[in-house]
Amino acid sequence: MAATPSDRHASQVLELARGAVLDGPASDPAIARSWRRCLDEHQLDPAAPVAPWVLERARFDEHRQRQQRVLQIARGQMNALHQQLGGAGHAVLLTDARGLILDCVTAEAERETFQQAGLWLGADWSEACEGTNGIGTCVVERQALTIHRDEHFRSRHTQLTCSASPVFDPAGELLAVLDVSTARQEASRQGQFHTMALVNLSAKLIESCYFLDRYADGYLLRFHAQAAYVGLLSEGLLAFDAEGRVQAANETALMLLGLARSAVLGQRMESLFELRQDDLLERARPQPSACWALRGRQGQGFHGLVRGPQVRPVTPVAVPKAPLPSGICLADPALARDFSRALKVLERDVPVLLHGETGTGKEAFASALHRASSRAGQAFVALNCAAIPETLIESELFGYRGGSFTGARKEGMAGKLQQADGGILFLDEIGDMPLALQTRLLRVLEERQVVPLGGG
Repeated sequence: MAATPSDRHASQVLELARGAVLDGPASDPAIARSWRRCLDEHQLDPAAPVAPWVLERARFDEHRQRQQRVLQIARGQMNALHQQLGGAGHAVLLTDARGLILDCVTAEAERETFQQAGLWLGADWSEACEGTNGIGTCVVERQALTIHRDEHFRSRHTQLTCSASPVFDPAGELLAVLDVSTARQEASRQGQFHTMALVNLSAKLIESCYFLDRYADGYLLRFHAQAAYVGLLSEGLLAFDAEGRVQAANETALMLLGLARSAVLGQRMESLFELRQDDLLERARPQPSACWALRGRQGQGFHGLVRGPQVRPVTPVAVPKAPLPSGICLADPALARDFSRALKVLERDVPVLLHGETGTGKEAFASALHRASSRAGQAFVALNCAAIPETLIESELFGYRGGSFTGARKEGMAGKLQQADGGILFLDEIGDMPLALQTRLLRVLEERQVVPLGGG
């Protein structure tokens, strides 16, 4: 009886065990290493028609729930990848770090075909169970790779072509594997280059999104040697705490710095870059928009953005029962609602804009907000922009250094913004402020930094 393709494949695998040098699939060092592991460590039979090992439903649901965050992040990218590949004929799979299939995106009409190939939710596709395959071998090799047809260890998998890429967590540990499998007969090894590139790109997107999500409430430096690459997949990511100590780094950050992970984690940012910790924190914004230049301790030139923690909502402060300034009557339901809303916004450190005709009590309203807020112990400073000559508004608002201009005080003067630090600055008739100063004031409100006249 003539040998079947399955028998010939099994014989080829076993020849490797006898020390034969093969010209076929095992000529690839990664395939040869994997086949030897399957034979020597896992003692698998390449010809055995063993069904995949599948985790029972209850345990799978519990295991999947523990991986819920990465699944939520990956799902959208898996759908996009399936569409990019043309949909039909492909299964996009996400596994955990050991090779257990957690999620699958495929055409509903093809689901049964892929299940017959063993691609079930909860199926263990580690090398120890299924031999050489895209998922299991990626877990071991920790690198993107394609296992094409007879490069698989088991004969029953030689109809599959699988391209897989690792997804690492912020600590550099394997988090998941993203895999695209197809059973198309026309799928060639060369034709998988495009598929592999898309899989690798999608894995990097999942990896970056997981990093950003994991440290959403902390400080994060996004940097690259070229400003145009900050915010893209090739950027370096460094998460650090309020003391400036590095908590996590992605692979790109380590490559850009030229350092091993062990030489970066726990180190102060000041030891990696030529900057002071205070300067770094001052640049932190919940939504930074402008890159700035920084230099590594080894002389590298970088551009970076520093993201700071989001402002946390505070417990709403109750409207005091103490007498309020005349003209404020919170018995009016509409005014009471407006006052409550304004107070909530103020407590979130957001500027409040009051509209009203002259004489309606805007300053009294602002003063009442001050007294009801957590800033009540600090200054309430009022400035009528229409009552001050245009030439003096800038110095009144921002202050000045001594000797900045003719007639300036020798010791300088703190502006209203500095006087109101920690409290409330009420700017009346702000529409009468020159447009140039309005622009400068907007920058101060965004960056929370005041530079007096003559201060640089």
